[in-house]
Amino acid sequence: MTATCFACDANTGSSDCTKEESATAGNTGQGVVSYAVAATVTYSQDGTAGTTDLSIKDVAYVPNSKNARGRLSFKAKDTATIYGGQTTVAYVFGGQTFGTDARCQIWNEDTDMRGFPGMTMMSDRVTNCVIAGQTITLSFASNKADFYVGVVAMDAWLASDTNKVTGTQSNFGGSVRTTTSTADDQYQMVTATAYGANKSKMKGVYSNTPTVGEIEVTRSLTNVMDLGMIQYKITVKGTYSLDGDSYVMLTFPTYYNPGVGNMGMPRCVWRDAENAADAETVFCCSCWDW
Repeated sequence: MTATCFACDANTGSSDCTKEESATAGNTGQGVVSYAVAATVTYSQDGTAGTTDLSIKDVAYVPNSKNARGRLSFKAKDTATIYGGQTTVAYVFGGQTFGTDARCQIWNEDTDMRGFPGMTMMSDRVTNCVIAGQTITLSFASNKADFYVGVVAMDAWLASDTNKVTGTQSNFGGSVRTTTSTADDQYQMVTATAYGANKSKMKGVYSNTPTVGEIEVTRSLTNVMDLGMIQYKITVKGTYSLDGDSYVMLTFPTYYNPGVGNMGMPRCVWRDAENAADAETVFCCSCWDW
């Protein structure tokens, strides 16, 4: 950028100093620093301009497999200034269709497991969350983006190595920030290939149809001494195992008796089937979405 400079005497001249006025000499004029076409100042930028691009982070996906309901959670990243009631953010998950049964929820961050949704719904953060095809659109109710978006009861994960997440933030109806146009820098949807050398640690969760076994409900009791119980049998197949790095997720299609969806903190144990006795207490929790 190139600039020229001149100045006028505000006491004797007009309020809008022009280069012609600055060149007027003598007591009747207002020239202070005369305009000279050859006197220029050149400004240059030091390096490439930095930009901030919209993205997502803390992404977790539980596959829709063995007729279980898949779920996806993520957090908005690097948004521009947010205005409650006037900001929308639309993310497009390339290649993914969430299905007609998919539902959107807004959660806080888990206080014990950072980077994952917690158990409290933050209904004051978003006025609307719309799922349409590959797109999830958030309408902000406040100026904060400190929440997790949870999508439950979704269809199978359809990511491939070419699928990326793009998005646009709009304030007052106009676009103010988008994801990067460089495909290599866009968020890569999770696939087996994307895991690379780490995929052996994932125990098949990157697959929509993992061959890790079966879960069979073998017994169910409702309201016995004000307590309910569900007993189920896990069969592990192939080379997989259940150990300290594993977790099991059961999905119930409705508020299945004995009130699974109403359990604040259920008690869970591994049970010795042969001796019909509890073998080991294990951590478990009940999610709001069954």
